[in-house]
Amino acid sequence: MKRYSKSVKVHLPSKEPDGWWSVEVKFVTSCHSLFHNCQHLLLVLSPVERCFLDFLAEKMDNRNWVPVTKKLKSDFRVFLEEVTSNEMSKSERTLETYLKKFVDLKLLIRSNEVSGGYFVNPKYMFKGTLKERERVIKGLFEKAANGKVSFEPLLDKPISEYFDDHEGKLFAR
Repeated sequence: MKRYSKSVKVHLPSKEPDGWWSVEVKFVTSCHSLFHNCQHLLLVLSPVERCFLDFLAEKMDNRNWVPVTKKLKSDFRVFLEEVTSNEMSKSERTLETYLKKFVDLKLLIRSNEVSGGYFVNPKYMFKGTLKERERVIKGLFEKAANGKVSFEPLLDKPISEYFDDHEGKLFAR
């Protein structure tokens, strides 16, 4: 699996007669931002769960959309085996339990439109500029208004704290 997309050649001092080693350092250029407001959620993840979440974030598009297909899960399993020298492997069923946990923690937002479709919650992770992040968050609230996703993962407090309940009717505070 090709993961590196860029490299840089560096020269390191050496005790050799010519005095330098030439080393090529490879690195991945795809990345996402992780916002500090999710640290309390990440602390409850196991290292493999965190690895899977980061893998999903790496695969998300510019709307934070990631279709979790059999192929994506298979790709993660191959990746996990590769980076652990075949010492660790996870079943598809285990990955499904991880997805449920991510949804429960509101790190992922399940699509009500597409089976296996998720949005990585842009409150916590995003691939793009801060302005684009704001646009994606607003877009998800629009999807929530149309019943395509749940809006609760996007809120910063329980819905009941936004409204007063008077005889079964909700009024904005």
